[in-house]
Amino acid sequence: MSIDFRKAFGKEKASNCVEVSNEQIIKIYDFENQKCRIVKPNELKDKENLKTLEINNLLSKTICCVSVDNCLIDHKEQKCDCLIMEEDTTLVFVEMKTNATSTSFETISDRLNDAKSQIISTQTLIEGQIVELKSFKKRALVCFRKDILTGSSMKSNSVSVNKSKRNFLKENNFRIDISNKLSFA
Repeated sequence: MSIDFRKAFGKEKASNCVEVSNEQIIKIYDFENQKCRIVKPNELKDKENLKTLEINNLLSKTICCVSVDNCLIDHKEQKCDCLIMEEDTTLVFVEMKTNATSTSFETISDRLNDAKSQIISTQTLIEGQIVELKSFKKRALVCFRKDILTGSSMKSNSVSVNKSKRNFLKENNFRIDISNKLSFA
């Protein structure tokens, strides 16, 4: 990675908050009241595996996970949980909503709106510190638990969710997806 987080945030924070992997399958877990981080295979219990973001890195590219909340940025401002960077081309803002247990569409919609605010706030904070990130292709991802993503409430309200995603793209010039998977080919 040519982006130097040490220069922008200090050596200690950068070394504690940035992880790099080129594995073909990378799992990210947001530990409660701690930072997001890459987890090893078999590190989590089955129930916890429902709450992971799985990155499919088919070409074994260099993937960087930057823990933002509870690590890189300790301000009180809203911020997303982590950034996923693919080599020096793509930046994905990730908000983990994996502790949500309600499958009602109102709850999911509220959490999605909250996530959008956190992502935009993070974009402003990060790009203010690291100008080079402005040239990256950007995406955003809101990660819900696997069982919520496959629930009937999410499927039955896909028109509303798609409208929200289109509005986000129009307002921010990058797309937002709702998934627990991220792929780099």
